[in-house]
Amino acid sequence: MREVQPQVYMRVPWPVKQNRRRPPPADAAPASAGDAFPPRPRRRGRRLLISLAVFFTVVLLAWVLRAWILTGVGRFLTVHDRLERADAIFVFGGDPAIRPFAAAELYRRGWAPRVLVPGMETGRLADIGMVPSQTQLFTGVLRHEGVPDSVVAVLAMPGGTTSTTDDVAVLRAWLKRTGARRVIAVTTDYHTRRARWALRRGLKGMDVRVMMAGVPARGFDETSWWRSEAGLVTYVNEYLKFARYVVAGA
Repeated sequence: MREVQPQVYMRVPWPVKQNRRRPPPADAAPASAGDAFPPRPRRRGRRLLISLAVFFTVVLLAWVLRAWILTGVGRFLTVHDRLERADAIFVFGGDPAIRPFAAAELYRRGWAPRVLVPGMETGRLADIGMVPSQTQLFTGVLRHEGVPDSVVAVLAMPGGTTSTTDDVAVLRAWLKRTGARRVIAVTTDYHTRRARWALRRGLKGMDVRVMMAGVPARGFDETSWWRSEAGLVTYVNEYLKFARYVVAGA
């Protein structure tokens, strides 16, 4: 028989690809990390300068347009309605040197046959008779301005009214009792928006039309309120109160 020779297989390594990059010269300086990663353009400083420029531009424009901007802020609080003959004139409490005088003038012009005054809370001095109460001041002004006592009604509630919401509550009770449908509400200019908001909320569901009659305050108005301490305090406080009414539903 023919002898069969065993076959031997040998593993031949794959050829290794040679690195053809030339080695650096012997006198070349060693490469650093910065050479491998070149620095990117620095934009942080440029962005900061742009932000500062925009900021100062806005501040400059606000300063130049401050009168126009602040007048708009003041006018937001003021609302006026076209008046029509009504069943009564209702005076919101507060500002006894302004609001009852305006109500008396509207009465003399024949806008309504009755004037309604909220029975406001009395202070300690008024309780002991040292000073007149707010309600007495209102009715006294109306009498002085020629409004007969017979057409003036004081709308009272236990403890007296202490807020715009209380004023609206006593007005609602009077409307339900008398069936009146048209009322002119008198208050100071800066108070008209909050008063309207309280009226719409408090008289919701009633078939009643309330027309706002705003009266300018003494010494400042929507175009100059920031120029005096009294005006600044009044308008800032009114914005805070209006925000509380809207958020808390006071």
